[in-house]
Amino acid sequence: MLFMLCSPFCGSCDDYTLRRRFAQARSNLCYNHTEMRIHAEHKISPLTQLAQGTMWLAVGLLSLGVALGAHRQLYISDSIAGIVVAGGVAALLAALFQFFTALRNIRAEKPESLRFGAALALLIFALPLALTILVTPRPFGAASLHRSGFQMFGGSSDSASSTTSTHASGPIISIDEAYKQAVSKKLWTPSIADILLGLDKQMAQTVDRPLATLGFVYREKGMPADKFGLMRYATVHCSAEARPLGVWVTTPNANTYADDTWVWVTGKMEISDLNGRPIAQIRADDVQFTEEPAGPYIFYNRFASTNTSNTP
Repeated sequence: MLFMLCSPFCGSCDDYTLRRRFAQARSNLCYNHTEMRIHAEHKISPLTQLAQGTMWLAVGLLSLGVALGAHRQLYISDSIAGIVVAGGVAALLAALFQFFTALRNIRAEKPESLRFGAALALLIFALPLALTILVTPRPFGAASLHRSGFQMFGGSSDSASSTTSTHASGPIISIDEAYKQAVSKKLWTPSIADILLGLDKQMAQTVDRPLATLGFVYREKGMPADKFGLMRYATVHCSAEARPLGVWVTTPNANTYADDTWVWVTGKMEISDLNGRPIAQIRADDVQFTEEPAGPYIFYNRFASTNTSNTP
């Protein structure tokens, strides 16, 4: 009967063709049903969307706080601040979208419980974010050098060999005042990065040149009593890629300066010798205690020799 009804409309329709068409229709129906079931099983619950929105909100606020806050130079350089701000705004927009979608789904259906896997993933993501917000930011210093096994003199960096001298052993001069004094004496006021770059490219003009510069004290076991390392961390974009730069300072009683003490050193540039290789050294005429600068890192342009930090 079915073949007779179908014949006027399709001359080539036979029993085999009908069975094939019915089988294809049944296959399509089963596929659509399976796809709907998979979609329903993997549907994100409104509570999960709210949690994701909260995380995006935290990321956005943290990014804007880093880029626009008072401690920006402890994290990033001015050159990428705009990119971080744009990323923070994008994270806030993503949070708004997640909140809007979650609230719409809550009105449409009863919210499901937050799945264990999603909750665990959000917790793993939230812990370092919370620590970043709660922990007081501190720059890298001598402790980081000791932990990393950094060796300037070639001895052991397990612990410092200096005494526990503090700022109380001498008057503290502000960085601005020290800089003004150096300028009035017509001294060269480079950063440590500029010193090392000058020795590399213009050694004749750099050696024996009077200068004044800023850094923190670093000492390791095996250093002579009249030497300490004057260190700064330098980076291009952010503190994650910071690396230490340093020069020797030769001055009487150098071993009485404590690690992480910020000092303003005035003296003359020299080339010393360490195990047969040249090393930069400042023979100090004066070492003055100063406060930690607001921008302790040296941010420099990898394509230029200029230092973009606000301090020497």
